[in-house]
Amino acid sequence: MARRGLRYGGVLGLAYVANVQILTWEGVRMFFASRTAVVPILVALAAASSVPASGGDAQVDGALHRFDLERFKRLGTIAAEEATDEFGTIFADRFFASAPGADGGGRLFFVSEDGVRSSVTAADLSGHETSRLGEDWGDLGHPPGTASAMVVGAPGEPDGPAARAGAAPAVLVVEYRSSAAGSRFSREVSRVTGPSGSLFGWRVAGTDSQFPAASFNASYIVSAPLENRGKKKRRAGAVYKFDTETGRQVWKFKSNRAGELAGYDMMIVRDTDGDGFSDVLVGAPGSQDLEVPGRLYLLSGRNGKVLRIVEAPEGAVLFGYELATGSANAALQGTFVSAPATPKGRKDAVGAVYHYADFGAEPTVFAGKKTNQWFGVSVGVGPTHLFVASFEGSRNANKDMRGTVRALLPSGKIAKTLRGKKGGEYFGRAVAVGAVLAIGAPGAPPLFVPE
Repeated sequence: MARRGLRYGGVLGLAYVANVQILTWEGVRMFFASRTAVVPILVALAAASSVPASGGDAQVDGALHRFDLERFKRLGTIAAEEATDEFGTIFADRFFASAPGADGGGRLFFVSEDGVRSSVTAADLSGHETSRLGEDWGDLGHPPGTASAMVVGAPGEPDGPAARAGAAPAVLVVEYRSSAAGSRFSREVSRVTGPSGSLFGWRVAGTDSQFPAASFNASYIVSAPLENRGKKKRRAGAVYKFDTETGRQVWKFKSNRAGELAGYDMMIVRDTDGDGFSDVLVGAPGSQDLEVPGRLYLLSGRNGKVLRIVEAPEGAVLFGYELATGSANAALQGTFVSAPATPKGRKDAVGAVYHYADFGAEPTVFAGKKTNQWFGVSVGVGPTHLFVASFEGSRNANKDMRGTVRALLPSGKIAKTLRGKKGGEYFGRAVAVGAVLAIGAPGAPPLFVPE
């Protein structure tokens, strides 16, 4: 994902879609690619934070940092050619990137190891306005023909005057074409819109490949974590499924708990109930004061009905903030769920990542080392290591929110610590693992964080 992912509220603005083999889900955020069959990855980076704050304005120029997976040697850095709010990229054999905070309502990029090759705004694609285009994306594969397609979220602003004054939250199906000369976005195929201020499009993911030969995803999932359910159940959250070709709504899941933010993160998972449809795992992190504890929903991909609810372990704050699927390594299989916040006034509490080999068993806990660290704002799983990002502060104000990514062995031992170089860099807001380790540093505080 992540994500995954850190988006508006501190969740990895990263969602990913992978070849789901066994186990769980993916959401935001990222493609899990093998060394021999790397697939494209697009990550829409927003913000994640160790100090919950509103904002969204870039503090430093965004960039993507690439490292090898064995010795964690830096392979290079990719940056926008000019200052672009929240520019961030994820590595694959083809490069996609986004800058949700860019002028014009957000911008999508094709980049290479040498830098930016081409970019577009929603206006370039269709003439329609959007707000925060590229907050997340999902692969739709290759419909019949020569083009490929992706679903891209443009969720706009959180509820309030800015949301009411801005473009309606939207999700776009975007066509792109690849050739020997490079790749380019060609047009907006369709769009659907959601309620103002709901963050409709915060997470998106392609699902249900019905044309294996063409590898085309015939539907996609969309979350709206700030959607209200009536006047009393504010910010309960919702998840939708749409038909890719027609834009028709297939089903909608509406949370029944006010303030739980269902859909803050989500991923596609394997078919768990045997009906032939991939299912959906939804994170609902709730509130930092634990008046609304976090939980997970496992939804039927066929009709959106709840198949299972996983409650937060005792003391976990914002459980469901970030979701990640395991790797082929037997010690790292399963599902990883972060709970990065700590209760106010608890100096002994730390954020944590919970590893579920199976939801029927007790999870293994990877805990942070100190309070207010926001350990788990982004999570990625590699062949041999778990990568966990945090945004702890510093006694040196120039290094605050620079960000840290720790490579953990399955035992929990820290194998390597990678750090950002500048304060406000938010190094680690997005973490993706493919042929290399890719770490996004969008240089912006969160636009929305669960309170």
